[in-house]
Amino acid sequence: MEWLFALLAVLVLGGSIMEELIVIIVPLSLIVIIVNFIPRRGIFFRFLGKEKGLRKIVEFSMGLILLTLLVTFAGMPMNVFVVSAILVGGIYVIEKVMLIRDISPIREVVGFVIGAWFLGAFGQVLSMLNGVQIGTSRVVFFAVMGGLLVALVRGNWIRNNRTLCMLTIALILWILSLPSFEYLDIIPQQLMLGIGIAGGLGYISWRVGSASVTGMLTGIIFSLIVIVFGGFAWFSIMLAFFGVGSLVTRLNYKEKLEMGVAEGNGGAREAKNVLANTVVAAICVVGFSMDTQLGINGDIFIFGFAGAIAAAMSDTLSSEIGILFENTRLITTFSKVEVGTDGGVTVQGSLAGFVGAFFIGLLTSWALGIGLGGAIVIGIAGVVGMVGDSILGASLEDKWMSNEGVNFMATLIGAIASVWGAIIVGIILL
Repeated sequence: MEWLFALLAVLVLGGSIMEELIVIIVPLSLIVIIVNFIPRRGIFFRFLGKEKGLRKIVEFSMGLILLTLLVTFAGMPMNVFVVSAILVGGIYVIEKVMLIRDISPIREVVGFVIGAWFLGAFGQVLSMLNGVQIGTSRVVFFAVMGGLLVALVRGNWIRNNRTLCMLTIALILWILSLPSFEYLDIIPQQLMLGIGIAGGLGYISWRVGSASVTGMLTGIIFSLIVIVFGGFAWFSIMLAFFGVGSLVTRLNYKEKLEMGVAEGNGGAREAKNVLANTVVAAICVVGFSMDTQLGINGDIFIFGFAGAIAAAMSDTLSSEIGILFENTRLITTFSKVEVGTDGGVTVQGSLAGFVGAFFIGLLTSWALGIGLGGAIVIGIAGVVGMVGDSILGASLEDKWMSNEGVNFMATLIGAIASVWGAIIVGIILL
């Protein structure tokens, strides 16, 4: 089966040099898919491979067809097509080169990302030989982001559905390619510094047990997005949330464990936790880099970003500190409930959430220069997000929403409240 993956991969690389070759991918992939419906017997299938392997190549072929159509008719950048297809198709090649043998998870991930980076960069360099204007920093950025994304999803998504995985990675990279060229044509040293900081802090979070491997990878991805499209000032706000959130999660962890209200996995944040708390902020920072293209006041994205982080900080502090105290009340009825009940609040937890929200507001005022009025707006928005989280937790969690869904909605509420608050008081002029 490896020979079919290799053949399609060669066509992808060839297409990066001569775009006319891409048209060959569609009929060849269709042939592979059609063959899947032929009865599995005979010499041909013994040569082709096992049925399980055939399903993998069919999914890969379907993904190639979809990406080819997006390149041809929707204007997807060639380097995005190359990175997405090469990395998903080259997973087995990378793993065989690494010769993984009972190594630690972190070494496996690091080795895989480095291998993916070389593969993704090589494909983009070939595109540059065809006259495609990419730039050194963009080659590095998309190769690293592609490698991190594939490393994040290869454990589950790629084994289950390569088509969905390839399409998802391509769409994410495509979105990241939309901002003006100047945002990705940054000084290589600055980009490498960002990669080093995001990767180093991600490793520390895994090492101290505040994030799992998938949580670490997700945190690195979002950190790199914020550094590239916003800058280190924006990243300092997100870093404050990551740092303080990790500390309070592990605060009196044994006591929380005995009470049955501690975060699972030893307090280590999983990818879904990081995603729920930071995806709104990441969307805002990418939107900020496109404010001129979109014709939207950039301050809207600043307040949206800070409001989302303030809500995440407020909710985390109120939850993790509040469960250490008794006299928990359900926010919708104010009736007394057990500690850890969804939607339960305490005075101490609410005060902690209040402080956390206004801390993010003041930090944003210092880092991004929005003034004291802006800090107050962001602080209030963070508290609104915290209250929204509690109300949703009491009414919808475990019924219509997961905990991560509620956390996502809280950050969205915080972002919207922050923007509207700034508009109402006249800080943002439409």
